[in-house]
Amino acid sequence: MAARTDGGRERLPRSGTRLWAFAGYAVALALLVGTLADGLGRTDLVGAALALLAAGATTVVYVRPAVELDGDELHLRRMLSTVVIPLAAVEKAVVSRFLAVFAGERRYVSTTVQRTLRAVVGARSGRGGAAGAGAGGGATAAAGGGATAPTSEADLVEQRIAQAAADARRRHGVALLSDEQLALASQVRRTWSWPAVAAVVGPAVLVVLALLLV
Repeated sequence: MAARTDGGRERLPRSGTRLWAFAGYAVALALLVGTLADGLGRTDLVGAALALLAAGATTVVYVRPAVELDGDELHLRRMLSTVVIPLAAVEKAVVSRFLAVFAGERRYVSTTVQRTLRAVVGARSGRGGAAGAGAGGGATAAAGGGATAPTSEADLVEQRIAQAAADARRRHGVALLSDEQLALASQVRRTWSWPAVAAVVGPAVLVVLALLLV
């Protein structure tokens, strides 16, 4: 459950496993092998294009999404784009069925980190023990200086973002819910990942062209 550091960038844990990614690549490989097994003909172009599309879709859906800390910024890597949020602008981060980061009057979401439906329902109904109490509690405890030991990836992500945001506000002299913090929230930006876009759009175009040639 520990966060992973890549150079100066810290990648926070994600929920679930990589099994779907392996399954997607396996399907892509099976399509490609089946297409090329008897040589490449006109009709086989469709199979090859579908294999590329399966590989590209698997990458952007199951591999690319991530939550990262980079200096004074929080990066929410989505399938085709990345939302960059100044950490000092973050008011709170809560993991329910997905991660929600609040900055200014906006909410930015990431499906990379999730809680199970059982944990969410348990937290809302006042039951669920440690798993239920963790929904939103980790971030609150960390912000108040009394963080408890995380019991899941969701707890760890809540606490780590809350800690990093509090540290950034302290470094820049920004008070929580102040006008300065609201001004920082206006600096949130979204950038497109053109390689990810090309990984999906390119093979999709090839599929259409291959179908036209059949």
